[in-house]
Amino acid sequence: MAKTKCTHTKSGDTINGTWVCSQCFHKLEGRVAKLSMEKKPTYHGELDEAPLSVRLLDRFRQKVEYVPVASHDGITLSEFVRKIASRFVSRTRGAMSMDEATNYALDLMQDIGAEFGDINYSWDSGGAFEIADEDMQYWDAESSGSNG
Repeated sequence: MAKTKCTHTKSGDTINGTWVCSQCFHKLEGRVAKLSMEKKPTYHGELDEAPLSVRLLDRFRQKVEYVPVASHDGITLSEFVRKIASRFVSRTRGAMSMDEATNYALDLMQDIGAEFGDINYSWDSGGAFEIADEDMQYWDAESSGSNG
């Protein structure tokens, strides 16, 4: 099944050097931005001697508005994912690297299907640990998290 492309423009955060959407937790190539043109402030007589083409081009500039970094009650999306990942590393006694744990945490967040900051979830350290611990219960039950 092909993954759908993220079209959200609300917010996100940089995790392991990749911009991640705060609504669907998909990894994107770069931070989402809205591009527009805005009129430059000009001063009387400033461009009067310049050729027409320069006068027209020099009156507008590109405006880049980046979407904000996602945060909820003082914790950013990257901090929350890092807390889940650190719980995985701790509970596996280092058998899972921080990079592996972070990628796994992002996959887990996609599976949960809730937007970062959703009122039905706890987005503090306790909530991060709860998400990791609940997922690891299935590892213990299935023995898929062990080498034995």
